[in-house]
Amino acid sequence: MRDSDLRTLRLGVVGVGGMGASHVAAIRATEGLELVAAADTNPDALDRAVADTETLAFADYRQMLDEVEMDGLVAILPHHLHADIVARACRLGLPLLKGNATLILAPRAGQFVQAAEDAG
Repeated sequence: MRDSDLRTLRLGVVGVGGMGASHVAAIRATEGLELVAAADTNPDALDRAVADTETLAFADYRQMLDEVEMDGLVAILPHHLHADIVARACRLGLPLLKGNATLILAPRAGQFVQAAEDAG
């Protein structure tokens, strides 16, 4: 495959503070990836994530998912916030990298699998 055959993957990140900031930095440092949108309820973390870039910033990830075309989503969130984002990403057919081990969320793991199956 030639480099000209490759396209840039457009990614969004939900949760850009703490560990999410590391994911933002990794995306920016990786050829072939573009951070097109970021969402966080912490305005300071969000401002740092999008500073000096054309990355779109959102206080509400639902709005980001509704408004921005992307090829994949990275979600770095507290455990109790995973169910909704997994379900939304599945409904949109959006590949998702989730920042916590599913085994930690064992009671919800079945819900995540069901959301993916329901979405096809």
